[in-house]
Amino acid sequence: MSKNKNTTTDHTPIPWRIDPFSDDQTTAITGPGEDDHVCGIHHDDGPTALTKANAAFILTACNVHDDAVAACQAWVEYFDELQSQNPGDPLAEARELYHGKRIAACRKVVKRAKGGS
Repeated sequence: MSKNKNTTTDHTPIPWRIDPFSDDQTTAITGPGEDDHVCGIHHDDGPTALTKANAAFILTACNVHDDAVAACQAWVEYFDELQSQNPGDPLAEARELYHGKRIAACRKVVKRAKGGS
């Protein structure tokens, strides 16, 4: 297990991958260790394009999670630092006007990653 610095949960270390030994009934997702089984996607009729896409989505989301959250956190911290330097300054108002929605989206990502809603 590794402690995820951007969430409140422990999880199997990344990177995760599709187990090359997945069979016709299950697509297995594993971690980097020999015994790091993460989950399996069961399919009665063999893997379909949808189950393959779901597995790929899970891998991408999980493998980039920490980096994506860290990037959002860095932007939030940078923005907040700039805004705190000269509150009420016209440049601060312009930053809020032009970048406020982007920073709000980054704040939402960080909050959700840490267990908030």
